[in-house]
Amino acid sequence: MQTRLINNLNDCNILRNEQYGFRPGLNIDNATYQLTNEILYALKNKAPIGGIFCDLEKAFACVNHEILLLKLKTYGITDNHYKLYKFYFNNRYQRTPVYDQTHNAITSTWAKAICGVPQGSIIFLLFINDLPSL
Repeated sequence: MQTRLINNLNDCNILRNEQYGFRPGLNIDNATYQLTNEILYALKNKAPIGGIFCDLEKAFACVNHEILLLKLKTYGITDNHYKLYKFYFNNRYQRTPVYDQTHNAITSTWAKAICGVPQGSIIFLLFINDLPSL
C-alpha cells in the first residue's frame, strides 16, 4: 500500500518540491545541492538570505491523528484507503522495551497510541507537506 501511495503522490504531483525525504531518486544530497544553489544565487544578487531549520527526528511521535486524517482527505485519499488509515489510527497499540542496569529488557504493557506514526511512514510526508508554504 505504501508503494501505491507514494506512486500516486508522485504521479499527481502532490508533494512539494521542497520535500526530499522518503522519495525515490531524492535524498539529502539533492536537498543540500538545492539549498546551496539558492544561497549562492541570493549572494550573487545581493538579496537577503534567511533560513529556518527544524529537526524533525521526534516529529513522527507527535503526529495528531485527527489532523492527519483531515489532510489525507484534503489530498484526495478517500474511500477504502481512508477507512483503512482511520481504522489503523483508531486501533494502534504499542509497547516499549526498557532496559535495567544489567541490560535485561523489561517490556511495558500494551497501550493505545493516541498520536504518532511509524518512523519513515510515507503518510508523514503529507502531514508536513504544507510546511514550506507557512
